[in-house]
Amino acid sequence: MSERFPVQTPDENEAWEMRVQTLSRQFDYPPTPDIAAGVRARLQRRKRAPLRSVWVRAAVALLLIALVAVLAIPDLRAKAFEILQLGALRVEHEGPTLTPQPEGTPAFDPALETTLDDARSQVDYPVLLPAYPPDLGTPDHVYFYGDLYHPTVILTWEGFNTPGKPPLSLSLYPSDSLIVKYAASPAARPLIHGKEAFWFVQPHVFEQPSPGADPVQRLIEANVLVWTSGDLTLRLETDWPLEEAVRLAESVE
Repeated sequence: MSERFPVQTPDENEAWEMRVQTLSRQFDYPPTPDIAAGVRARLQRRKRAPLRSVWVRAAVALLLIALVAVLAIPDLRAKAFEILQLGALRVEHEGPTLTPQPEGTPAFDPALETTLDDARSQVDYPVLLPAYPPDLGTPDHVYFYGDLYHPTVILTWEGFNTPGKPPLSLSLYPSDSLIVKYAASPAARPLIHGKEAFWFVQPHVFEQPSPGADPVQRLIEANVLVWTSGDLTLRLETDWPLEEAVRLAESVE
């Protein structure tokens, strides 16, 4: 026996439709997203992206042109490379001028002279000694400059430079401190144990800043070799030629 479904009359159908419409109006539908606006925004971004890329390339090109122009003019090129840095040493082209001291004036402050053992006890870095030349031996004088933040040890040997000139000297600085040379660019850049060094031959002013006091300034008329070893910056003053200065530097272990 088949099951029969009741047949709705037209009035019942109309009542049902009105009921559904009434219920549907009670539901909160989310707003319809503005799909067209989103598509337009993406298309606009795609149009602007190539334009921005063109401006970036143009700015880089102008920067390169300006750099080439600066390097092509000697005075501007010198300014562009005005400051060089090697360890604790900073090289600047422009600075104070000093007159030579009378002959016989001590190169270093006698009040700061100490012993090698005392100097070693005041610093937390090794006070290294050269092994070349073989007859150099221990220093004749030792000076301790600076403070807790800029401890400097200077070693000097008599009889290894021209008579009447300052003695051969080796200064040791922590590389995180600061010394300044107001000088032209290095005359040469030799390698010391495979690392670049600076060699100066022209007279120049040397300056060591001192916190809370005037900086120590000296007119240097000797040849100077500056190099680094570990966390140290070493500075040799001599009237030797470059080859001999390099041999001494490479003997410092």
